[in-house]
Amino acid sequence: MANFLALDYDDSDLQSTIDGLANRLGDLRPVMVDIGEYMLLATRDRFDSESDPSGNPWTPLSPSYAKAKARKPSALRGILTLSGQLRDTITYEALPEAVVIGSNKIYAATHQLGRDSIPARPFLGVSEADRSEITEILRDYLN
Repeated sequence: MANFLALDYDDSDLQSTIDGLANRLGDLRPVMVDIGEYMLLATRDRFDSESDPSGNPWTPLSPSYAKAKARKPSALRGILTLSGQLRDTITYEALPEAVVIGSNKIYAATHQLGRDSIPARPFLGVSEADRSEITEILRDYLN
């Protein structure tokens, strides 16, 4: 996945569960697809709520940028949604023991991590609610 922004989320308890399942069951791609679909929707929801994975609101647009954006007839009004391309390019890849989620837009890293005068507005990540849902997806897969 060249030019693909992705975060490495390390949850040793959850990873231990996944590793144990992989050792017993082999390729976990089917359940990783379910987790990827869930995380795709959760990430897109963050664009709607304009908040990071912890539920903290993104830094508002600067007044000058908000004013300039409002003058563009085709611009969407939300934060990180000038055209909607960043939100629409969020995708995932299911691997045998993991899911990779991110965007191939070069500017995705700038918005996720911040740079120069652009504040970080994280959209990728795993919230506590996401962690609970992923655990449930894994439990359902076992049953």
